[in-house]
Amino acid sequence: MNMNNHRVAQIMLVDDDRLALQHAKLVFKRAKITNVLHSVESGIEALDFLLKRNGYEDAVDIDLIYCDLHMNDLMGTELLEIIQSEPKLSHIPVIMITSSESEADIDMASEFGAIAYIPKPLNVSKIMETILLDHKIKICISCENTTN
Repeated sequence: MNMNNHRVAQIMLVDDDRLALQHAKLVFKRAKITNVLHSVESGIEALDFLLKRNGYEDAVDIDLIYCDLHMNDLMGTELLEIIQSEPKLSHIPVIMITSSESEADIDMASEFGAIAYIPKPLNVSKIMETILLDHKIKICISCENTTN
């Protein structure tokens, strides 16, 4: 993993649906996960961010990616395949999220190296289950009593 013990994990959300991104951020907030979330609206934008190009030259290193499977510009599996083939990125765990319940989609995501597959809509328990899959990732969970 490309992070030291003092740096909190940076999490990327990739989805071409703005409402889905907003919902995901809300779920992370409800789970009291205080890691910095970086959201992008396409697979191409995710690659630009991850490879620090096209306006993302100062982007932080990402430690965990939640990626929608079905996107218009670049399918989640295509993005995952590129991440897996890029030495600077291949260490980043990717969790696929989708509204599809197709066994073929689940198998394909797994085949391409996704560490987990979450059906939409996201909820706190699904997020917590997947975050706990990789113990190398430093996750911050707020202990503050927050009521909204």
